[in-house]
Amino acid sequence: MAAEPDAWAAVRAFVLYSVEKGRGAIEAALAGTSAPQARQALVRRLDELVRQAQADGAMRSDVGTGDLMELLNVFACHPGVIPERFLSLILDGLARRP
Repeated sequence: MAAEPDAWAAVRAFVLYSVEKGRGAIEAALAGTSAPQARQALVRRLDELVRQAQADGAMRSDVGTGDLMELLNVFACHPGVIPERFLSLILDGLARRP
């Protein structure tokens, strides 16, 4: 994954990358089957990006890291529950519109 131009782009790219098929490490981290430190590091880094994206005014302030973790859980750990095309629509809804 290439460096992104801003925090919101990084959040979006991370979510899209994480739910691609075959990302077993993300699935394991989300399911809590990997080392707790790995999950904590993932959540901590995602939280930093979320807070920065919100501070930049690019992401809605009423959405938190926990919301994104739930989103990742649905798409990475339970594929097919929601059609994948809805992920982009959901992410668009998380962006702050001027």
